[in-house]
Amino acid sequence: MLSLLGITLALILDQVSKYFVENGMTYFQRIDLVGGIFGLRYVRNTGVAFGLFKNQEPWLLAFIAIGIVVAIVAASSFHSSKLSRWESFFVGLIVGGALGNNLVDRLRLGHVVD
Repeated sequence: MLSLLGITLALILDQVSKYFVENGMTYFQRIDLVGGIFGLRYVRNTGVAFGLFKNQEPWLLAFIAIGIVVAIVAASSFHSSKLSRWESFFVGLIVGGALGNNLVDRLRLGHVVD
């Protein structure tokens, strides 16, 4: 149950934050949060982590994301009796983040808002 809460929380926060970025920032704009050390920059990623495999078909990368999510869920289900409540919640956050970033964005936009 806590993993479902984590999934839901991650999906909601991911999509709401991206809504504000897409509607409140111009592309590649940077907002400094802690001086010049830490900030947000609006970019679109058509690849995977760190821009690898740029400009691949969104459905292909979404399919790979589904496979990764299924693997994470299967592994955590197999070990669910060994996971603490917090670990179950954190697995949910990871799955929710993967769904929000790699599945919802790719299917909705054709790229990931980073």
